[in-house]
Amino acid sequence: MWQTNKVLKFDEKLYRILAVRPGEIVWLQLDSDKGFPEFILELKLVSYLYDGRLLRSTDPFGFLHDEEPEVGSVAFNRREKALAIIQPVIVDENCFETKARARRVTEIAESGLATKATVYKLLRRYWQRGQNLTHYCLTLKTAVPRGNQDLHQAQQK
Repeated sequence: MWQTNKVLKFDEKLYRILAVRPGEIVWLQLDSDKGFPEFILELKLVSYLYDGRLLRSTDPFGFLHDEEPEVGSVAFNRREKALAIIQPVIVDENCFETKARARRVTEIAESGLATKATVYKLLRRYWQRGQNLTHYCLTLKTAVPRGNQDLHQAQQK
C-alpha cells in the first residue's frame, strides 16, 4: 500500500515517504526548509486516508529522476562531492533516527568534509527530492550568478 518516495498531500502539505517499516512510515514534509524525517504510525495514515485528509499527489521533483549530468561537468562534480559528504549518513539504516543521524553528521563535520549545517542541508535536499543522486541538479539549474539577480527576476515576470 505504501511505497518509498511516493508523495502524499496531508492537510494541504506535501510529504514524501522515505521508508516503510513494519507498522510505521518515515516521511518528510517537502515544503519545510528545516524539516527532518518524522515517524508516523501506519494506522494513523490509514485513518487519515479514510477521513479524506491524505491523498496521493504528483512529485514536484519528478523531472529530476531522469536527469543525469554529463560526466566531468560542473554539475556532475558538485553532485559527486555532495554525495561523498552525505554517504556515511544515507547508508546507515538508522539515518532517520535523530541520535544516529546526529552522530554521523558530527563525525562528518569533525573529519573536515563539511560543516554540520551543510550536511543537514544536503540531507534535506536529498530526501525532499526523492532520494535520488541527481538531487543537486535542480539547485544548479536555478542558481543565479552573482550580479544577475535583477536580470533573473525580470525574466521570471
